[in-house]
Amino acid sequence: MNRVSPAILTVMSLAVLSSPAQAYIAENRVEVLPAGNGNFAVQDTRGVGPMEAWCAAASYAQVVMGAGAADRVYLMDGRDRGSRQPIIYTLTPSDALRAAGAGKQSLSVSVTRDGYNLTVSHARHFCTNPYFDD
Repeated sequence: MNRVSPAILTVMSLAVLSSPAQAYIAENRVEVLPAGNGNFAVQDTRGVGPMEAWCAAASYAQVVMGAGAADRVYLMDGRDRGSRQPIIYTLTPSDALRAAGAGKQSLSVSVTRDGYNLTVSHARHFCTNPYFDD
């Protein structure tokens, strides 16, 4: 029987613990990463639009974080128009973020207005967009 030395087990454990968090790939093939403190970042590597970003955020919130359909996802740190910076979302907004989003809902979906929010259920509807399919 082969035995693994305690030193090798320690090195292997440290390698696993120090590796970066694994990306979650939403059904629309958009990558989402944890961003610390319960926040998460939708990565824009291919020019995702607002509906794609909200789909990925809601999918991550529900599948990875266990959010319910009626829970709200808040845009915490939106991107500047034309940029491809990560878009940061949260399920636990500060009072200031909640206030920033109050009364700012509109018919268009935003990834630029911090505090903008949707229910998980609403945002998951963007995942059925036929334009995401090949």
